[in-house]
Amino acid sequence: MKTNCTYTIKMLSHIHTEQLPLDGLETDQFLSLAVEATHKVEWIIASVNKAGFVAYTNNGIFSWNAEIKMRISDGWANLQSQCRGDAPKDVIENKKNIQKFITVFKTLKNHYYLKNENEFSRV
Repeated sequence: MKTNCTYTIKMLSHIHTEQLPLDGLETDQFLSLAVEATHKVEWIIASVNKAGFVAYTNNGIFSWNAEIKMRISDGWANLQSQCRGDAPKDVIENKKNIQKFITVFKTLKNHYYLKNENEFSRV
């Protein structure tokens, strides 16, 4: 007797996502700081619109690279890093991408707030 079996193989997702609150910033202010952060971490921006961006890491043609997306919605920035590989290191590298971006973004944001506080205190 012959039986037909169908197997579905689901690849593990090598996408890392995190959310950042806008924390009182207007969408355009947040996006401006986020774009500046992408320059600081040396990503290549593929596209930017009023709701976010798509960027790529620039580790060289024969090195590990990823696509990073940021979408702003409902007071949150949704960040996603995804690579095309399927190795366990890809999960770690995607997480590092997002964490590095968040660290640089928060530094820029703190500088922005300090600069504006100094301007307001002089008035």
